[in-house]
Amino acid sequence: MRKVSISMPEELLNVVDLIAKKRYEDRSTAVRQLLSEAMKEEILGMCSRGKLTQREAANNLRMSIWELHDLAGEYGIPLSDYPVDEARKRVERVRARVIKGTA
Repeated sequence: MRKVSISMPEELLNVVDLIAKKRYEDRSTAVRQLLSEAMKEEILGMCSRGKLTQREAANNLRMSIWELHDLAGEYGIPLSDYPVDEARKRVERVRARVIKGTA
């Protein structure tokens, strides 16, 4: 792990210290965790807005596309503008065909 130094306003540092205290972490760990969470959210947002492909987002977060979708669900960030209702209808149509043995 590389060591970096950053400058931040006192108010921000106070919030970091409060979070660290509540999480029973040291300041460095709290900053790493907060940065990690913010990066996940930003990459998911970029993917949702079409600035990154799902593959690029998954690679940057070092996870599979399936894990990316799970994470997006946890954050409430849609990765597709495909309507959920339409997806459910298609799944039901496929399920019905499979049950009938025509798939």
